[in-house]
Amino acid sequence: MTIAFNDPEIIELQIQLLKKYLKDDFDHYILDNSSIQEARINLKRICKSHKVKYIGLPKNPYSNNKSHAAAMHWGYFNLIRKSKYSFFGFLDHDIFPTTSYSVLDRIKNGVYGRKVNAYFTGGYHEDLSNEHPYWSLWAGFCFFDKIMFNGIYPCRFNFFSKHFPNGDYLDTGGGLWDKVYSKINLPTSFSSYEVVSLSDKINNDIQNDKIEILDNTWCHFVSLSNWRKVTNIKEKRSQVFYYLQRYL
Repeated sequence: MTIAFNDPEIIELQIQLLKKYLKDDFDHYILDNSSIQEARINLKRICKSHKVKYIGLPKNPYSNNKSHAAAMHWGYFNLIRKSKYSFFGFLDHDIFPTTSYSVLDRIKNGVYGRKVNAYFTGGYHEDLSNEHPYWSLWAGFCFFDKIMFNGIYPCRFNFFSKHFPNGDYLDTGGGLWDKVYSKINLPTSFSSYEVVSLSDKINNDIQNDKIEILDNTWCHFVSLSNWRKVTNIKEKRSQVFYYLQRYL
């Protein structure tokens, strides 16, 4: 399931690249969380053209990360929970595979994705410890064996952030900690992660000119729809489309 937000063009690229490179037998659902009606109309047309399943989500009362979390919960509650699928996962709309890839080959202990340790005010825990054992999967790249949710009523977990008494917190998706992540005995396998430059600019930052690379395959272009302000959004989008054309 891809959580879409106001950017049909990049969703079309993702649809094409998933069809080309994802080896697993899968159904692709676009959960459209767009706030602009024209974007919804265009995305629905694109999904129909590529024979991808489109679901226009109802409006929710949240914004930014909370709205994204609500969309994820809607997808689980209304689609996955009632389905016969054995595995499911969530993607951001601005992440793209660039080589042949299998998710199912990598799922261990019921989950797979990019592991993110807990944050604290002003920082991030590089390592897990008895004092700071909290972790979750990044909401933009997370996959699950549905059996992990068996017997858990959806009202007892959520995909919002999770805050702990010691001040630690997990970002979007951290609400799975109590019922899912805390039950998993580490170590297990997670995706590799690195940040590379999209351009040769000096002092570039992750918002404007860098790419997150997962498993040497998935390219994540942060805030490509400009939901969080990017100073050179037109230039960045142009670079991204040029970059991805070689993989189509």
